[in-house]
Amino acid sequence: MRYSFAVIAAAAPVVLAQGGCSPLELIYARATTEPPQVSGAGFEAAAARIWSKGYGAAGYSLYTNVTKLIPGSTGYPVNYPASMDLNNGGCVGAKDLVRRLEERSKACPNQVYALGGHSQGGAVVTAAVPLIPKELIPRIVAVTMFGSPPCKDIPSVGDRCKSFCNKGDNICDSGAGGNGGPRVKCSGGAGAGGFGKGAKGGKGLVNIEPFMRAPVNDVWTDALLQQQCGEEEKGHPVKGMAHMAYNADGYYIRAAGCYIAKKYKERAGGAAA
Repeated sequence: MRYSFAVIAAAAPVVLAQGGCSPLELIYARATTEPPQVSGAGFEAAAARIWSKGYGAAGYSLYTNVTKLIPGSTGYPVNYPASMDLNNGGCVGAKDLVRRLEERSKACPNQVYALGGHSQGGAVVTAAVPLIPKELIPRIVAVTMFGSPPCKDIPSVGDRCKSFCNKGDNICDSGAGGNGGPRVKCSGGAGAGGFGKGAKGGKGLVNIEPFMRAPVNDVWTDALLQQQCGEEEKGHPVKGMAHMAYNADGYYIRAAGCYIAKKYKERAGGAAA
């Protein structure tokens, strides 16, 4: 199927509507150990000092893609530890994601949302979705994750979800022993996290700090968007450690950006509040 984003790309420069509302906000959770290594009150200032701005490598690249494809769109990096202590930190992230969604949806009645995450960040997303008030689910236009649990974990948004998986990613590629990685389970917006079946002991949680210097990828040209817009979800071959290669390779970053823009366009633009 062919999709063109010429109209979106040619839209007016980024200007937020009255009250600071954007047409779409990307809420994204970074992967384990991606900087900053703080959360809570110090997160925003610490994130501002690093190039990935708290989104992580893949997340910041996705953010740059989305904001180019959908002028006026904004982003929010989930405020959580992203530490090796998944049991406690994961639910902190899930609660922050839900809090942000509730606050912004109340302030901006016409704003819509895209959710995303990489690795543990994807587990944060799949833990958060069941906690989101049912009346807000229709305002989530897309969910895109990298090296994360499968979309079947979140059936309420399964029709607008893509969980991209590089070939050989030992977290999500079943051929490489992956099963979606560690899951986070929270109740009532709180509670401790836990590991899903087959993921005991935090299998696949590794320090990705050495991979954080990869270049940010630009959006695809319209011609490339015509060829691949998120339909291919798994199996893209990459060089090196597959779980860490999403940003450096860029293939699924671009596919995710295209998919979000496609779903946004299908919603007829979702006018800003």
